[in-house]
Parts: sequence; C-alpha cells; structure tokens
Amino acid sequence: MKLSRVSAVLTAAALAPAILFPSAASATGNPPATPGVSAADSQTDEQNKDLIKAMLADPKEGPGIREAAQAALDGTPEDRVAFLTVKQHAVRESDERVKLTQLMSTGGPAVRAAAGAAMSGDRKAVQAFLATGYEEAKGDDMVEAARIAEIAGPLVRKAADEALRSGYAKVAVFLNSGRAKAESAERVQVSQIAETGGPAVRKAALAALDGNYAGIAAFLNTGRAKAESADRIRVSQIAETGGPAVRKAALAALDGNYAGIAAFLNSGHAKALETDAAAEKKAAEDKAAAEKAEREKPATVTPANVTTTPAPATTGTTPVTTDSTDRLAYTGGGEDLPWQVGGAAAALAAGAALVAASRRRQGAEG
Repeated sequence: MKLSRVSAVLTAAALAPAILFPSAASATGNPPATPGVSAADSQTDEQNKDLIKAMLADPKEGPGIREAAQAALDGTPEDRVAFLTVKQHAVRESDERVKLTQLMSTGGPAVRAAAGAAMSGDRKAVQAFLATGYEEAKGDDMVEAARIAEIAGPLVRKAADEALRSGYAKVAVFLNSGRAKAESAERVQVSQIAETGGPAVRKAALAALDGNYAGIAAFLNTGRAKAESADRIRVSQIAETGGPAVRKAALAALDGNYAGIAAFLNSGHAKALETDAAAEKKAAEDKAAAEKAEREKPATVTPANVTTTPAPATTGTTPVTTDSTDRLAYTGGGEDLPWQVGGAAAALAAGAALVAASRRRQGAEG
C-alpha cells in the first residue's frame, strides 16, 4: 500500500507540469513553452508508456518531441525513462526555437523584429515570445497595414485593404513584398500619366517622380485632379481669346474628357493656330489682289464740251457715236462737212451785220 501510494504521488508530480503549465502558445498552435512530463525510475514501464502516448496524442506537441517520443515508445524501458527524465527537455527547447524560426520567416516586420530579439536570448526569451510576444507583434503589423491603407495611393490602398480582410498571413505578405510591388506599379502609372498629360499634369507628375513614395501617393490621390483642373482652365482661356479654328478646337476639347484636354494642349492648339494663320494670310492676299485690280481697271471718259444732237430725219445722217479711244464722233456729212459749216457761219455773220446796219440807219433818220 505504501509503495503504491508513493508511485501515485510520483506519477502526479510527473503530470503536474503538463496540467498546471499548458502549452505556451496554444492559441496559435505553437509548441509548448514549458517542460513536459517526467518520470522517476520507480515508475512502472507501463506508466511511462502511458505518459509518452499522451504526448503523442497532444496536437500541440512539436515535431521533435513526437519523433523522440515515438522512438522511446518503440525502444526499451530504459529509453523511455531517459526520454521522460532528460531528453524531452532538450528536444522541447529545440522545437521552441524551430517554431520561433518558422514564425519569424513568415511574419511581418514587427513579428520578425520581436522573433529575432527572442532568438538572440535564452530559452525564457523564446518562451516569452511564443507565449505573448508573437500575438503582440502580429497586432503591431496589423496596425501598420491599416495606417498604410489610409495614406497610400490607389493600388497600395487596395492591396492593404484586401490583406486586412484576409487575415494576418496576407498582411505579412503585403508588408514584406506586396506593398513594394504596389508602390512600383503606382510609380509606373505616374510615369505614363506624365507622358500623356497636359502641361500642368505633366509638371506635377514629374515632380512626384523626383521624390519619394509619399509624393507619388499625394499626386495620385489629389494632385492629379488639381493639375487636370488647371489644364481645363487653360483651355477655357484659350477658347476666349483664340481665332476661329482655335476656338472651335478648344470648345470641342472642353466638351469631352481630360484626354481631349491634354490632346488639345499638347498638339491640337498648335495645329489650330496654324489653321488660323493660314486663313489670315489668304485673306490678306485676297484683299491685296482686289485692291490691285481696282487700281489697274481702265477708266471711261466722256468729254464735257461734246453734245449730241439728233439729225433731221430726212437727211439720212449717221447717229453720233464714240469709239474706244474717246475721240469725238461725227455725223455722216462726208469730208466736205467743215466747208459747209464754215459757209453757214459766214452767212450768219453777214446777216447779223446787215441787221445791225439797218437798225443804226433807222435810228439816225429818226
């Protein structure tokens, strides 16, 4: 009876660590952070086998413990005693460090930093990380991902939001590599915008590309829209002061999206200016030609001392006309017309002299 009671006490003592100090990271599937069960030489081999079988049934045990426990179970009674009293503790510490290494390799920045610090310490530091430090570091990584989503550009924000909705594993991937890939994609996007944008957009995009990622995010979030608005205002001003072709092209651009605005400012404005200049040149040439033609037009002159008198119907003379050289026309009297005119004039003069002489005579007699 006394021996049996002592054996029971020893068995309880051996099981106490497993009962009172459960696995340190049970919530996360980590290996136990405290020593496992032990056995005394006075225990029966069957009792030792039961303890080892309990370890193998525990899903929280690490791979090292499982392998060593199975080897002890398959071995001799001495192997089982050695495993329970000494070997399991060294194997557990090895499992703890393996687990820490695994968490560090898949964790985000905060987890990696905390795990690295624990790895440099003793077993207690490793156990502390597995017990509480890992969860705290995970929380820090989640907070960092949420902070990035608030200030990042469109592509980075989308990637961060998707990771936060999916859980810590995706958050760790985002922080370790996804963020950098999304930032690179946004930089490429800004480069493309700089190539096709109008003057204001191009200037803002190039300034963002010259800086760090914060400038890229600021451009994509707000700067691009402001620059596009500035380009649109510029087109409105050009439409108010431009010529017919410029005004038409500017108004057409204003009726469309920003691509039309950029196209007008980058090339359409210059083409419209050329069209207006060509139209102005042609108008000036046409005006000069019209003025020259007016100056060179032949003038038609009608002499002021020439009158035309209808000839008597019975004479059969030719009507008075003027030729193209503006010479005086003559009536059809033949070449003797000057003698006839001269004779008639002489007769009229003689008659007038006789009338005057007769009047003087009558006055003298009276």
